[in-house]
Amino acid sequence: MKQILLTILLALSLCEPVKANDTKIGLATYYSISTNGGSTTSSGVPLSDNKLTAASVIFPLKSKLLITNLTNGKSITVTVTDTGPFATNSNGRALRPLRAHPSRIVDVSLAAAKALSFHGKGIAKVKVQKLK
Repeated sequence: MKQILLTILLALSLCEPVKANDTKIGLATYYSISTNGGSTTSSGVPLSDNKLTAASVIFPLKSKLLITNLTNGKSITVTVTDTGPFATNSNGRALRPLRAHPSRIVDVSLAAAKALSFHGKGIAKVKVQKLK
C-alpha cells in the first residue's frame, strides 16, 4: 500500500502544473462503488455514486472542474477527490508502475456520468476546464 501511494505521488509530481482556466479535451469514463469495490478515494473521502466528483492525474485533488460532454453540450461542475484514470493491461488491471491513461483524461462518478448523459455508453469525449 505504501509503495502504491508513493508511486501515485511520483506520478502526480511529474505532471505539468495546471492553472485555473486551463482546458483539456479527451475521453471521460465513469466509475462507481460497484466497479471500484466501494473504496475510499485518494483524498480520504468515501467513493459515492451520488456526488459530482472525479478522478484525475492531470488536475490536482480538490480542484473544481467544469466538464462538458462534447456530444450533447451538457456541462457540470465536479470536485476532484481521487487519482486516475491509469493505464491498464488487457485484463483491465492498472499497469505498474502507475502511469496516466493515454487517452482518458478524467473518470467521473456515476452521478456525474448520468448528469452528462453518458452512463449508458460508458465513455464520452469531453472538455475539462479547471475552475480553481
